Amino acid sequence: MAESSKRQRVRGSSSIGGGRRRRQPSPAENSPSPSPPPSPTVEHQNLQFSTPALAQRHWTISGGVIQSFGLTQNADNRWVHRNSPPPPQPQNQPPPQLQLPPVRHSRFDDVMSGINDLRTFVGDSFNTLNERFEQLELNMGDRFDTIDARVEHVEHDIEYLRRHFGPHGGSSS
Repeated sequence: MAESSKRQRVRGSSSIGGGRRRRQPSPAENSPSPSPPPSPTVEHQNLQFSTPALAQRHWTISGGVIQSFGLTQNADNRWVHRNSPPPPQPQNQPPPQLQLPPVRHSRFDDVMSGINDLRTFVGDSFNTLNERFEQLELNMGDRFDTIDARVEHVEHDIEYLRRHFGPHGGSSS
């Protein structure tokens, strides 16, 4: 009896709701389905890409997924491992020449304007730093002057106390 009640609880109760739920009756076997079952493929549902851009986008995503697994396309448009050695060359063909990256040509004026821009930037930065150091020097000078004046005042007070009270705290007269 305990085992049959466990089966009923497992079948009829929900762990979320905490109470018993009635099962919904299953549709009759001969009744038509309200919608066709979902199909995993696009071809099965007779869908076509409306524009070539969608087909290209689909290809780009698929290529990106393949490349994420460490594969890349070689010159023959075959997917090979990224670090695989190149295919062996037949004996009668010379090895292909390495293609150097294209050399960027700049006009002399472009180079000179770049140098002038750099000179202006460095000059402006130097001027800004120079102004900051001058202000810092003024501030520190003012602080030093203030400290120096205070030290002189303390020295003057000590001298006054020595003259009037002597070295041992008594009057010198």
